[in-house]
Amino acid sequence: MDTPAERRKPGRKAPTPRSAFWLRFGAAHFVSYPPAFAAAFAGVPLAMVVRETAVLAAPSEQVGQRLVLEVCIVAGALVYVLVHLLALPWSRGAAAVIRDEPGAVERRARGWRIFLVGTLATVFVSVVGALVGWSWLLV
Repeated sequence: MDTPAERRKPGRKAPTPRSAFWLRFGAAHFVSYPPAFAAAFAGVPLAMVVRETAVLAAPSEQVGQRLVLEVCIVAGALVYVLVHLLALPWSRGAAAVIRDEPGAVERRARGWRIFLVGTLATVFVSVVGALVGWSWLLV
């Protein structure tokens, strides 16, 4: 049982490098939503600092809300893209394992660590930023 093809269950189709890549990338896609939401939530106090003058001088409440929302959308989108980028080494490593390239198992493991640590760090920074920012905003 050395190759992935020998480890699969009888009657199942052999995975392809493409399917291995997209399976990991798809999992990362679903995992990217909570960190993006946390970053968008943390963006509200950030928007109040960055655009304070514009928000307070807005002609209506809707315009002020839009100014805050733009910062939140940018913060969420940046984290969303970052988590997808962090998944690339893991996804490419999984495809390399299926192709049976030398050193592929180590590449996949290193890619998984990059994805996991990077995503958790992003969540941590977003949550701590939200806690600090909202505490400052509400006090």
